[in-house]
Amino acid sequence: MDWTSANIYKASYKGVEFDCVLTAVTRRQKRHRSVQYPNRPGGKVWDGARKPVAIELTAIFFGDGWKTGLSQLVKACDEIGAGTLVHPLYGEIWCLCTDYNDDARGEYPDQVAVTLHFIEASQDANAWHNVVEVLSPAARAESLATSMDEMLEYSGSSSFGFYVAAVLATLASAELTVQSLEACIAENTQAILALADGIDITTSPLDYDYVADAYRLTSLIVEAGDLYTGSLARLTIYSVQREVTLMDVAAECGCTPEDIETYNVIADPFRIPAQTLLIVPA
Repeated sequence: MDWTSANIYKASYKGVEFDCVLTAVTRRQKRHRSVQYPNRPGGKVWDGARKPVAIELTAIFFGDGWKTGLSQLVKACDEIGAGTLVHPLYGEIWCLCTDYNDDARGEYPDQVAVTLHFIEASQDANAWHNVVEVLSPAARAESLATSMDEMLEYSGSSSFGFYVAAVLATLASAELTVQSLEACIAENTQAILALADGIDITTSPLDYDYVADAYRLTSLIVEAGDLYTGSLARLTIYSVQREVTLMDVAAECGCTPEDIETYNVIADPFRIPAQTLLIVPA
């Protein structure tokens, strides 16, 4: 790449220009979560907003004034706080210099190379707000329910979104208490699981993903409630490996049968079939 061409910006940080840039590496990543299945290839991935961009530049100072240029750049990087980086390709970016290493060699006594690492320090409050919304359990539950309803063609009171909305409405209530929230979560998680039980996986085995998503949906609802109250127990999904009783599961998970019945629809407490997924306190 010809760094002297007309379409390349003159690089600088906090007003200190680099005489020449040797390399420029920009790393971009997105926030994401993934779920993998033990006996199936692939998995599911959910993404959020991108993370702060990481930038690496290698500058070189040479000639009679190289020491002065190096000193000014180090001073700018030493200063507390972010500043304007003029990237040779992208122009002005508000960044913080996180580390800066100079490489002086005896065979080149009149020059020094400086490796600079920056991280984007966006001042856009709205952008950060969007990231928080994407990553919040309430927003993720709402998004997941909407996606499931669209794929399964569910609507109205026979939809996952209906029960998620009921929980979110309770969270927004001015008279919210731990007891009312626990009752709301218990009622709506059972409704979600009952709706999931109606998914016919015998004719469409791939729809089993939506059954697993329903359990994930209930966990997100509890997580959202936990953020509001700090008092609800964390939940996890327990997979029944062989036919057991409700007492067996409770003993293994260190909770009471009533705890399990709060968040699950148990048809027969004396016979829980293998491969059943149960929500239990973590």
